[in-house]
Amino acid sequence: MRIRSYYALALLAALVVALGVLSNATYYVGAAQQAGSVNEYGKVPYCVGIVKYPNWGLPDVAYPGSSMDIHLWSNVGVKDAVLENSSFKVKLKLIRSSEGIVKAELPKSVGPGIYDLVLNTNEGTCGIHNAVWVPAERFNSLGSALVLMHVTDNHFNVMNPEGRPAADYVLSSVLLALSMPNITAIVNTGDLANTGSASQYVKAIEVFSLLNKPVFSIPGNHDHVVGIKNYELYVGPTNWSLRLGRFLLVGMDTGYDGYPTTAEAEWAYKVLTGSNATAEILMFHHPLFAYVYGSTPHNFNVSSWQDLEKVLLSKKPGSKYPYLFTSWLQNKKAFETILKAIYGSHTVLVLAGHIHLDSYALIERPNHVKTWFIVTTALGGPVRSKDYHGFRIIKVYGNGTVQVYGEGKPWDRHASYSVEGVKAYLNVGSAASAEALTITDPKIAAMLPHVVLAVPIPRNFEGKYKVFAPGADRVWRRCTPVFCAVYAEFKEVKLGKTYRLVAYVRPDEAPPTIVVRSAPHEVLVGRSIDITYSVKDEAWGVQETSAVVMINGEREVVKPMLYGGSYLISFLAPKTPGKVTVVITAKDFSGKTANKTVVINVVSSVSTTSSTVSTTTSSTTSTTSTPLTTSTRTSTTRPSITSVRTTSVAKPTPTTTSSTFTSTTSSITSTTKPSSTVPSASAVPAPVIAGGVVAVAVVAVALYLVLRRAQR
Repeated sequence: MRIRSYYALALLAALVVALGVLSNATYYVGAAQQAGSVNEYGKVPYCVGIVKYPNWGLPDVAYPGSSMDIHLWSNVGVKDAVLENSSFKVKLKLIRSSEGIVKAELPKSVGPGIYDLVLNTNEGTCGIHNAVWVPAERFNSLGSALVLMHVTDNHFNVMNPEGRPAADYVLSSVLLALSMPNITAIVNTGDLANTGSASQYVKAIEVFSLLNKPVFSIPGNHDHVVGIKNYELYVGPTNWSLRLGRFLLVGMDTGYDGYPTTAEAEWAYKVLTGSNATAEILMFHHPLFAYVYGSTPHNFNVSSWQDLEKVLLSKKPGSKYPYLFTSWLQNKKAFETILKAIYGSHTVLVLAGHIHLDSYALIERPNHVKTWFIVTTALGGPVRSKDYHGFRIIKVYGNGTVQVYGEGKPWDRHASYSVEGVKAYLNVGSAASAEALTITDPKIAAMLPHVVLAVPIPRNFEGKYKVFAPGADRVWRRCTPVFCAVYAEFKEVKLGKTYRLVAYVRPDEAPPTIVVRSAPHEVLVGRSIDITYSVKDEAWGVQETSAVVMINGEREVVKPMLYGGSYLISFLAPKTPGKVTVVITAKDFSGKTANKTVVINVVSSVSTTSSTVSTTTSSTTSTTSTPLTTSTRTSTTRPSITSVRTTSVAKPTPTTTSSTFTSTTSSITSTTKPSSTVPSASAVPAPVIAGGVVAVAVVAVALYLVLRRAQR
């Protein structure tokens, strides 16, 4: 028994070693591959694992002649630092370096704009795109204003039930932000990624890098699914504060389980109550007031933070549920500390997400200071059948006045602007980087003084590409060592028009090809009809595909669902015998279309096999297609891909001390430090691979000995 126990323990230990070593090897390989893919659009690699702050998800705010702090993951030696965009290139003066923080000074000659930060280190040159923002104004007056686009719950990697990827919704908001010059910044309140994988953040970087405006982000629970390391590596810090003249922005992480740690709450309290800002904005993912909407606003007069707590714990009218999103009660001390911070400061706006629905509440103190609690519907994640994806525009003045804009009143269930009528598509392939945008929502169109498109330029396109932008009034480049993009401006905003921008190295001479993979020849009345097909376009890529189902003279559009590399159409056969005709349409980014027709016999009894693939006629056109629809629905027979998690990940515990990001930004979280550099795929440490092989061998030997001993 002792020998068997010994072998069993040896086997268990070997398994643990093997899993640990192999998972470490997987991290090295994955990080190396993702770091390389981030660098597809620039001449220098991204500083993944080198620069902690600033980052694209939390840029530094600096002015001519001011200083800034560059936080590093390790004490890598920085030889020089440069800020660069398409208009300016300035060298920073390195003042000092200590314990992973490099203090640098901006020259007085630097102009306004958003800049890349490029570092020359002992380990090579790397950069961060849109890492430093030099505002055109100081925001020091009571009348100065920040115009914010509030987005939340991006959920990169989700395919929504209506067949539209989350990334396309986010792209729609990015192009709208580019087209609205009055937008100061984008504030993003969490769930950037759906499962927190590096590849999802790489996709987010690709889309948000098209912006010429700052993005201020905090993580959500989905960003914690595999731990917070990837978010910190690819996006930025999780807890931070940022001073901007009269304004103070504070971002706080509410973790995987929906509440901050006590240390995080106490840090936020000190930052908010210790500031002399006249307009403070607090951002976190899980809301305090949740699911609050209706025909009348929910406004409350409170005389203390205890009054605010009583309101939150009270039941909503006609409901058995309180106003509070109850995950906050898992840490009562942190919950009460945040209420004290909000009530005892000049916090005029609290932004959140998580519930994939618009929500509103307002409190007013005896001194007439008001706090707006705003939750915006999901931008990319799944929404309920009667709701929509969207964003809000919020204008905050230096005197604390807040104005909230959307399709409805701030307290309506449908208060935000919808992006369902803003169809944006982006495809980056070997032949082209192509984008298309169609606006069918008149409310959105009325907001735009012009339309601006942007596509990233792959590094291997440089010097070889041409631009296709029919009807554009202006085309220009914005290229830096880290990221390159081409932009096109269209002065005419026309409802229903498809705007196109393509940077290509090979022309698109043929329409897409539709191949029907499976379709029944016959089906019983009332039964489900499933058709699968694939679409290919070897040049600029497939923009979109749809299908029209014709039953008894009626036409209905069915939006196919994408599963792997194939599309699926599912619908019910009619209850009477006859024929069903399905016309599949595909459009590429040049505007060429292709059609494929499938005819299905609906019978009362099946006399032959009904699993044969349809080989009916197909037709192709090389111009724009004519809609065949009178109504629209989504194929829903198959289960949709949702954002619901089934795993539980422990929330990392931050340290209780805070480190300051420049003179204006603070952070208190401290998770496991990643490597100071991310090796290339070819540079995965040999000991890691060798250790994995040895560990597997040990497991095999131990298993053999245990089985042999058991047979004796």
